[in-house]
Parts: sequence; structure tokens; C-alpha cells
Amino acid sequence: MELTSPDFDPDIALRIWRLDARRVRYVPNGVDLARFAAPVDAAPHEGPPVVGTVAALRPEKNIGRLLRAFAAARTGSGARLVIVGDGPERPGLEALARSLGVQDSVRFAGHLPAPDEAYRGFDVFAMSSDTEQMPLSLLEAMAAGLPVAATGVGDIAALLAEPNRRFVTPLEDEALSGALGELLADAALRRELGRANRARAEAEFDQPRMFRAYEELFIGNAAPGRG
Repeated sequence: MELTSPDFDPDIALRIWRLDARRVRYVPNGVDLARFAAPVDAAPHEGPPVVGTVAALRPEKNIGRLLRAFAAARTGSGARLVIVGDGPERPGLEALARSLGVQDSVRFAGHLPAPDEAYRGFDVFAMSSDTEQMPLSLLEAMAAGLPVAATGVGDIAALLAEPNRRFVTPLEDEALSGALGELLADAALRRELGRANRARAEAEFDQPRMFRAYEELFIGNAAPGRG
């Protein structure tokens, strides 16, 4: 089975990696949608909105950009930032939070082996990376029904529901801050985009769909007479 999507550009595989177009197949990552869905009886979040991210604290994730963008965007909202993940950048990022004066509004949660509960505590998911391709954390956030503010790297814009794509920004602190600020200021918009992202995840990025695609691809290619 050859999988195609009008949202995804195979240029990296064909032009940069120089793969044979006859052998290129697009199979999107999938996540366990049920695991990340909010319980039907879940109460709405109370208090100031929470921006969250799930990422290894490495240079390419550029969490410093997120801290600076959050510090500028939170003015007057009382918003909080939760950073799930660990890595060598953590001490420097904690120092940056202090230098920005937001240390009391930022929680470094460390590595969580099962972060699905963390997503349920977020109101906005943020991604500040300098490089990505098809990040699972973004798909998990979509499965959790979250709106997203993110840098426009890899396939991020193509993954998101169309209404959310205007919150995909250049690799600039100010641009990401603007996207966060607009989402923090509008709870109705957050709910609308979260529903759209959940629907997009259900339509395109569920695990059974991914498993079927790989099964058909590998079993089909292994069948007698198939090269």
C-alpha cells in the first residue's frame, strides 16, 4: 500500500536522501488515542492557564526560547509553565528562569515514564524546537485535545488541524510569545483548537491505523513475486 498525504512533502526523502521514488512510502506515526483522551467526567481546569511541554532538555529542543517566550506572554494572565523532561540543559534552564523572574511560575517536572496525566494538566501545549520531524509529543498533545503553539520545523504545521496552523511560528522568541499570548487570552479558542486537533489525531494518527499500514507494507513486499 502506498500512503500519501497532500499535507506532507516527500522532498527530504527524494531530493536530500536521494531515495528511489518507487520505494518511498509515507506511514505516519500513531499514538494510543484512548490513553491520552480526557475522561468524559473530567472537570474543567480552574485557576490560571497552564502552558506545558514534553521534551528532552537538549540544545535542539531550545527550551530557552520557550522560557523567554513564556516570560513575555504571561504578563497579566498569571499563567504557569510546566516542563516535563530532563537532560543536560536543565541547570542552565533553571538559571534562565530565575534571570527572567519567572522561577515561581515555572515547574521543572523532570522525566515522567508515563506523561499522559501531565497532558491533562495543560491548557496549551508548546514546542520550541530548532529541529523536529514528526514528534510524538505533538501527536500526544493533539490526542489529549490541546491547542498548540510551536515553531515551524519539520512536519509540525502539516500534523496540526488546519485552524491551529496559524499558531506555528518562525524560530523567533517574539513570534512564539505572540502565539502563546493569544492562546492564553482566549479560553474558547483553546477549546475550539483542542477539539480540532483531537479530531485530526483520530482521523490520521491512531496506532491501529499505523500498525495496519506497516503490516500491509511489509507483508505485501514479502509476498511471492513482490520485490
